[in-house]
Amino acid sequence: MKLNDFSIIVSFSAAGIATSLILIFLPNIETITYTVFLVGFLYGKKNGILTGITISIGWEIVATMIMGGFSGIIFPFKIIFWAFTGFLGGVLNNKHFKLEKIIEFASIGAFLGLMYDLWVTVGIALMFLNQNAFWVIFISKLIFGAPFTVAHVIGNLILFSSMPMVIRAIIISENRIDTSQIEKMKKEQKNYEDTTR
Repeated sequence: MKLNDFSIIVSFSAAGIATSLILIFLPNIETITYTVFLVGFLYGKKNGILTGITISIGWEIVATMIMGGFSGIIFPFKIIFWAFTGFLGGVLNNKHFKLEKIIEFASIGAFLGLMYDLWVTVGIALMFLNQNAFWVIFISKLIFGAPFTVAHVIGNLILFSSMPMVIRAIIISENRIDTSQIEKMKKEQKNYEDTTR
């Protein structure tokens, strides 16, 4: 692994954990999914996957220290999901298919929020597999956890709406963009703001 890749993974993981820590008392509002997807989108699938794994482990340590209690069986599900999120970010930034519009990022964020809750609920229900209660637990968790899932979906939708601006700022700060691209992004932002008024 190159030093530059290592610094990207570590710095973004730290940022994702720190910002999620600030929001820890808001139910199901987190920035980890956002951060991992962003890394995959900007720096490729490999870095996205490694950031997903790193941030999962780091968050588990921090959250366990603050709130107590290890995630148990759902911990591997978190790692798999966030690694997949980093991979997806890299996949969705290529010459054949590339996210650009705010609504596209917002939709992906909402989708990932929903998928995370479904995936972790599968992990919880698996604990009751040997009691033949998987489907009972899975459905009851979905029903009683619906308000938290809605909060997660809405939170991600709002957070991911800012991603085009954050991407633009990072690309500009790394001198990876020319002025014509900047103007195109500004125009897209203005068009979105006009249509949402």
